[in-house]
Amino acid sequence: SLKHTRIVLGGPEVKNHLVRFMENGADFIISGEGEETTCELVEALQTKQTDFSAIKGLTWKNTSGAVTTNPVRELLKNIDALPFPDRKKVDLQHYFDAWKNRHGYSMISVSTMRGCPYTCKWCSRAVYGLSYRRRSPQLVVDEIEWIQANYKVDMLWFVDDVFTVNHKWLREFCAELKKRNVTVKYEIITRADRMNEEVIQLLSASGCFRVWIGAESGSQKIIDAMDR
Repeated sequence: SLKHTRIVLGGPEVKNHLVRFMENGADFIISGEGEETTCELVEALQTKQTDFSAIKGLTWKNTSGAVTTNPVRELLKNIDALPFPDRKKVDLQHYFDAWKNRHGYSMISVSTMRGCPYTCKWCSRAVYGLSYRRRSPQLVVDEIEWIQANYKVDMLWFVDDVFTVNHKWLREFCAELKKRNVTVKYEIITRADRMNEEVIQLLSASGCFRVWIGAESGSQKIIDAMDR
């Protein structure tokens, strides 16, 4: 039933099993960040191209059926250039209702950064590499204002790996919220070594009500082995 549908896979897992995915039904695999690669692939398919060798970050089958992997694509330097997620393409009310029914409140996800400067052994860097790139505080608050204007949702969940990694950015973000009189309730993920009294005060004053920290292990030997 999918013989006229092109199957494109991406994400952190595909890098480890490119050929296996291609042998089991995938038409294309996008490695690393997918925005530019996907755009170029769609344009090539729309013009009925059969040679995709010029598209960086793509794995495909040539006319003889051989799996071909193109050179890697460079990471986006300026992630502010990306548009907001097109949330209107999905009926988010189903998710809001599920959260509300299970937890008593609704929640929506927001991403402010890509990558992580740390090197924990268990963490995948297949998509964002060993990098740290942050959206401007102004653009993040723009997105929050857009969400509040378009949805009735109780809380925000910042999905960033280490939300408080950059204290200067955090100060600017909190100042931007205050300047625009934006009130928001949110939770974050971070590391204990990127928390201090000032950070806690900033988070609390700007609406953060919960901080998730991965303790990982009670054994220092295991933590050291994980470069944690």
